[in-house]
Amino acid sequence: MARGLIPFDKRFLGEATCLVGIDEAGRGCLAGPVVAAAVCCDRAFYKSSRCASLCRGVDDSKRLSAEKRAAIVERFRGECHENWIQVGIGLASVEEIEEHNIFQANVLAMRRACARLKGVLQGGDVFLPAETPPILIDGRPIKTFPFPHRGVVKGDRQSFAIALAGIHAKEWRDAHMRELAGECPEYGFEQHKGYGTKTHLEAIRRHGETVHHRSLFLRKFRTQPASAERVRQDSLFEPSSHKVFQS
Repeated sequence: MARGLIPFDKRFLGEATCLVGIDEAGRGCLAGPVVAAAVCCDRAFYKSSRCASLCRGVDDSKRLSAEKRAAIVERFRGECHENWIQVGIGLASVEEIEEHNIFQANVLAMRRACARLKGVLQGGDVFLPAETPPILIDGRPIKTFPFPHRGVVKGDRQSFAIALAGIHAKEWRDAHMRELAGECPEYGFEQHKGYGTKTHLEAIRRHGETVHHRSLFLRKFRTQPASAERVRQDSLFEPSSHKVFQS
């Protein structure tokens, strides 16, 4: 799949020195943070003779097994030239999701991920870059995002940088949820990663909420039975069903 993703990125790279792809994981979960990853791909990476071999297997994270995602992350950590690929991870906590709503918390996680890209997007929390590289974000354009960018709906199936960001975001978040499973073993976080599966909902019914649960999300299950089923279905997977490619 990655072979088709590289030409897409090159269309937007133009004469820029690098390109940034951004994606998130955990937006539709009932527990745990939302995690974003920003991947900066240097121009030299796209021109390298090793590009095709390094990119093999990269795809929408939801299409990949846990083993394949982990192998891809390890490959880029161990084999890729340090100046070719940068990865920044940012998250927004359950408390921030409750305070700001999931959409704004997602934007916050993306901003934090971008802030961890050294020398790419300058300005810290102020975000005043002298020269912003092309930025591709999975989904629709975000009015409150502080950098010029292009929203690419179903971007994790179109852009290499977005797909790699999605893989890193999911791997980081899955590892975090496995850690939370050690604190709360009765909830099975290591299995469902906080999504609204029947097993997870039954554990909540039996044991109540933890500090890792999103109370506002769960409230819909208690007060709006009809919409709760829709929320449960949406939360089974990272939301992408509404997305149609826009060039």
